[in-house]
Amino acid sequence: MLAGQDPPSGSTIAEDERAAAEKEFSEHIVASGEFDRADYLDYVAQCDLVVSCAKHEFFGVAVVEAVASGCIPLLPNALSYPELIRPPWHSTTLYEPGTFGTRLVDAVRRIDQLRDEAVGLSQTMRRFDWATMAKVYDDRIAAVSARLTTAA
Repeated sequence: MLAGQDPPSGSTIAEDERAAAEKEFSEHIVASGEFDRADYLDYVAQCDLVVSCAKHEFFGVAVVEAVASGCIPLLPNALSYPELIRPPWHSTTLYEPGTFGTRLVDAVRRIDQLRDEAVGLSQTMRRFDWATMAKVYDDRIAAVSARLTTAA
């Protein structure tokens, strides 16, 4: 699955790379492009791996959703990823600069072994689920509100 918005108009490198990936891996791509939420989650649940080559990422919502759905992540050992993925899974899921291609080929070959190595990882991502986070935010907002009320 190649998910996400199409590259911006005029972004020929991104357009060319996406077209090359779609051509090279066409027999393995079950869907490409933007999806409504339900379809997106259905497609993610069918995937084995989620990969990122991001050079800029504040949080990684799509990665968190995919890992929570059971995908094995292959992510740069940078940005927010070492904080999202807990240390016991770093060697399985994080790659160093210049090793992405090798690690990806290895991940595809060893997907069953990686599943064994990543046991419990999907559950840890569920700590970011809205049902959990809503209460955290509510509690924090209430605490700030209480401090402001007593300070006034």
